[in-house]
Amino acid sequence: MNNAEVDAARLRGAAVGAWSAAMAVAAHGFAGGGIPGESSIVALILACAAIGTAVGAAVSSGRRYLVIVVALCAGQLVGHFALVLTESHAHGGNFSLLMLASHVVAAAACAALICSAERLYCVAASTLDQLIVATSAPVPVVGPLRTSPPLYRPSVVLRLLVSAGAGTRGPPA
Repeated sequence: MNNAEVDAARLRGAAVGAWSAAMAVAAHGFAGGGIPGESSIVALILACAAIGTAVGAAVSSGRRYLVIVVALCAGQLVGHFALVLTESHAHGGNFSLLMLASHVVAAAACAALICSAERLYCVAASTLDQLIVATSAPVPVVGPLRTSPPLYRPSVVLRLLVSAGAGTRGPPA
């Protein structure tokens, strides 16, 4: 993996964690759970950060979209339980078919956005790398380098250098 792919994997993990937390809070509020408290937010952030870190550390494969959809669904599920366990929830732990379908559709849409953003980042980063290399290449030297002896050699400097150490003065008595 090159640097752009490593950075894109980190951004993918951050996006999965952030989207999981955002969708869990949105679903929590849509189901009548209200505004989550501080302890719920801390539990949600820790759970979704763990999911995002796992996705960011995973090696990207040809099935990246499916992996991101599964990770987003798992992140929403973990986030939902983090919110349910830390405070009272209106519908408890029950899941309806409509709610599950809406979570899967939201995860699929977010996964499509994350995959396209990751691909766009890799293309933009590699293009920028090539542009930097092309513009910062050294300019080739046209023609041979000429070295010529100096035209002026002052004789005063040579006399001073020769006579600097041959004085008649000795150390003080």
